[in-house]
Amino acid sequence: MAHVKEVYTADTLADGTAIVFGESYTDANYRLFEFDEETLKEVLKDDASVRIKGGPNDEAVLCTADKTFTVRLAESSNLKMLGVSARTKRMRPDSEQTDEVWIAEASATAHFELVRSAPRTGTLATILAARPYMGGEAAAEEDAPGEGEEEAATPGQRSKRRLTLAELENAVQASAAELRVALRDSRALCVDGRWCGVDAQLELDVMEIALAQCVKHEWPLSAVPVAECVAGCLEQATQGIDEAVVRHCLRCHSTLARAAWDEWVAASSAEFLALEPRALCRFRARAMLAECDAWPRERFMEAWREGLPSGVELDETTLEGLAISLKPADSPAVDETTIQSLPVSSLPLTPKERFVALYGVKKVWTMHELAPYVRDIVEPGKKADTLVLQFSRRVVAMDLSETFVSRW
Repeated sequence: MAHVKEVYTADTLADGTAIVFGESYTDANYRLFEFDEETLKEVLKDDASVRIKGGPNDEAVLCTADKTFTVRLAESSNLKMLGVSARTKRMRPDSEQTDEVWIAEASATAHFELVRSAPRTGTLATILAARPYMGGEAAAEEDAPGEGEEEAATPGQRSKRRLTLAELENAVQASAAELRVALRDSRALCVDGRWCGVDAQLELDVMEIALAQCVKHEWPLSAVPVAECVAGCLEQATQGIDEAVVRHCLRCHSTLARAAWDEWVAASSAEFLALEPRALCRFRARAMLAECDAWPRERFMEAWREGLPSGVELDETTLEGLAISLKPADSPAVDETTIQSLPVSSLPLTPKERFVALYGVKKVWTMHELAPYVRDIVEPGKKADTLVLQFSRRVVAMDLSETFVSRW
């Protein structure tokens, strides 16, 4: 944790003012940062409390309460000196008179610049996946830290156990607010104060049973009685399903799945929850793609529609960031229009590697198709089009429609 104070420059030194080096002069005690006015206000709010995060192989970031900035070193041939004005007899030790001098206490030949950036949550995904929640007694055994692990601090030690929120704030290059959004969007579960992902198959099993309970008891999807649903699920449960994971899965497929942090956390104790139709569409698609990662399009759409609860209309846009449609012209691996699993969470986080992976799956993309696969790596304040054109060539057809192909 770092604390930042505003530094004001003194008036221009008067002509003839002597510059002397202080007895404690150093070039190692201070780091200079250059801010524009907006960034300075951001850094100084919340009692000027910020964190600089990054491992030996990471580009450092500075995090305020709710924003992340990339820290970049700007070197200069000019020496920047820090000091104070004072009056001293140092210039004429045998005289009673004092002289105005400027005492240099420190210097630097470089300063740091801050560039607003997206939170880097790749580490979070790895941490959450390392010890997924398996439900029931298996979860308690997995969550217990091993001997000597309770105060683990190194990445290797952290990977062996689940982390608290405070530990995640130290480990993940994101602000506290951005970390909470990432935990919510990752459908992470807090077990005894420690965070983890939920086993993918367990989540699918829970939602299958929960939806069956809704049909059996004719509960409206807009007002599912959570306690009754939990009881029904536990009656039908296979090994590993418990109350905590049922409540969590209902929350993550409800209208509160994208709520503010406190409201999202509280939703796990809600009396009633409204299940979100788009979330249910996406759940059913995930379940089908878990069984088979490539489907003939017509067969997929038919099975998808039949698998949805009564009253929930199929919404093809829920496939965005989860799967793509491939035609024979797109890939030699298919001989008919195919729905191919391609979750955005499986792709690299660095832009160049992301586009290499995307063009490795499909040769030609439209901007509409690319958008959900680049949204998470577009820097704040920038446009997706700009990023796409860095790594793609635009092709304009006779009808003026645009597609994009790899630059490599």
